[in-house]
Amino acid sequence: MSSCYAKTRSTRAWKGKGRAIDPANYRLVRRADPITSPAGEDGVVLPLTMIQATSYATIYTLPIQIGTSSHNQTLSVQVDSGSSDLWVASKACGSNACKQTGGNLYDPTYATPTGMNFRITYVEGDAIGPIVWDQVDIGGYTVDTQAIAAASTVDDEPLSTDFSGVLGIALPANSVIAGCVPPTTGNAPDGAVFASNLFSMTPSSTAPSSRFLSLTLARPEDNGGGTKSQLGIGKHPPEIVKDPSKVQYDNLANPSLTVPYFWQALLSGISVWVDGVEKVVDIGKSAKSPGSPPTAIVDSGMPVILTSRDVANALYGALGIGPGNDGQYYISCTQPLNMSVKLDGRTSIPLHPLDLTVGAAGNCMGMIQAYPAGSSVADVGDVILGVPFMRSVYTVMAYDTPDVQGVFPNASQTRGAFSHPKLGLLGLTEPGKALDEFHTVRVLNQPLTTGSSQSTGGGSSGGGGSSGGSSGKAEKSEGKKLSVGLEVLIGIVGFFVLCFVLFGVRWAVHRRKIEGREGREGSM
Repeated sequence: MSSCYAKTRSTRAWKGKGRAIDPANYRLVRRADPITSPAGEDGVVLPLTMIQATSYATIYTLPIQIGTSSHNQTLSVQVDSGSSDLWVASKACGSNACKQTGGNLYDPTYATPTGMNFRITYVEGDAIGPIVWDQVDIGGYTVDTQAIAAASTVDDEPLSTDFSGVLGIALPANSVIAGCVPPTTGNAPDGAVFASNLFSMTPSSTAPSSRFLSLTLARPEDNGGGTKSQLGIGKHPPEIVKDPSKVQYDNLANPSLTVPYFWQALLSGISVWVDGVEKVVDIGKSAKSPGSPPTAIVDSGMPVILTSRDVANALYGALGIGPGNDGQYYISCTQPLNMSVKLDGRTSIPLHPLDLTVGAAGNCMGMIQAYPAGSSVADVGDVILGVPFMRSVYTVMAYDTPDVQGVFPNASQTRGAFSHPKLGLLGLTEPGKALDEFHTVRVLNQPLTTGSSQSTGGGSSGGGGSSGGSSGKAEKSEGKKLSVGLEVLIGIVGFFVLCFVLFGVRWAVHRRKIEGREGREGSM
C-alpha cells in the first residue's frame, strides 16, 4: 500500500496539545436539538453540540452517519473551518487519544480501500492510517463514496466520548486527502472533499440549490437564550438572516497562492474603545507580503484569536496593559475589552467582551494572544480569527457569488469548479447590550437570563462607551508577572487554565492545521 505524507506548518504548536486537557473533564454545555427539516434543494440548518473542553476551549460538533444501512455508525466530529478533510479515529487505533473516545470509533471493515495510507505530521503529534471510501450522510445529504481518513494512530489529540474526528470545511485546495487521491471530473470514487461531493450530487434535486455553508457559534454564558450553534448547508438560519442582502460578501484574500486554501480576508483595521473614545490599533503590514495589508483566517477550530506580537502589544497597550513575564496577556476580569474588527471593505464587526477574556475574578486570561516572532502562522495568515471572533458573526462560506439581494444562483445552472468563492459576514453583537451582559456576568456574578443575549441580524459598528455599570476605563496592569497570574488562576479556573499558562496558547483542541502544502511527497 502506498503512503502519502503531509507535513503541517509550525502553527501546530499554537493549535493546542492533547496533554493540556483531561478529556474526563469535558463538559457538555448544550446538546444539539433534533433536525426538523428535510434535506434537499432548499438546504438544511443543522444544530451543533457545544462542548466546553476547558474554561477557554470550546468544541462545536456534529453527528454524522458513516457506512451503509446494514453497517451504519453515528459518530460526532468537530466542525472546523480551518482544515478541509474528514478524518475519524478507527477501531484499529489503540493510542491514548483513541482510548479517550470510550469506544466511539469508526469501523472501516466494510469500507472500500483506496490503496493509499495517509500520515499527517504536526509540530507535535500526528495522525496515521488508511484512506478509504465509505458512504457518509450529513444532515440527510448522502455521498456514496466519500474519501475518509480512518486514523489507526492518533497522537496528542484530545478526542473524547463526545467526538471522534474532524469535518474540515475549508476550501478543497487545502485537502491533504485530495493530494493523496486526486479528485476527478467523472463519477468514479476519488479524494474530493465533502463539500465538493455535496454540491455536485446528481440528480440536482438531491443537492442544495445554493452552494454555501454557514456557521453560528453559541457562547456558554448564553444559557440557551442567545445565538444557537448551527451549520447551514445551502440555507440560512431564518432567525439569524431575516434579510439576505445584509450579509456582506467579499473576495477571498489569497496571498502568494494560485488558488485559495482558507476562508481568508484582508484585515482593514482593529479599534479599541476606552472611556468611549476610539483608539485605532496599528495593525502594520502582512508578514508574508510586505507592503500589503495583513490577512485574517476565519477558523472555528481555533479557541483564541492569534496575532503578531506587535498587534497584540498595540491592542492591549491601548488599555495600559503589557505582556506578563510568560509572554501572555492578562486583564482584570471586570474590565471589558471593547473592540471591533474591520475586514476588507465591510462594516466594522463589534466583538462581545465576554468572549475576549476567560476567568471569574481577579485577573483573567486574554483570549487574544501573540504567536512568536518567526512563527509560520504568518505564512498562511497574519491573524487567526478563532471562536472569540466567530461567536459575534454569522459566517457564510460561499462557493458561488450571490446577487445584490443576497440570493445565490441555482446550483443546477452553475455546476462545475468553485471558481468564485466568497466569504460572507453578518455582525451579531450589539455593543451596548454586550456590555450589559458583561456587567451581569463578570461584575454582578449573575447568569444571563434566557433570551437576554445579543440581537441577531447585524450588530452596529463601533463598541465604545460603558453600559450597565460596566466601566470602560482600563485598569493598569502592565507587565503582570506569571506568579501573580498563576496564584489567581489556580484558585479560579483550576488546573486547565494553569496548563494554558504553562503551555502558552497551545490550546487543547487537536490541530491538523493549518495544513501546509509544502512537504507533501507523492508516495513512499
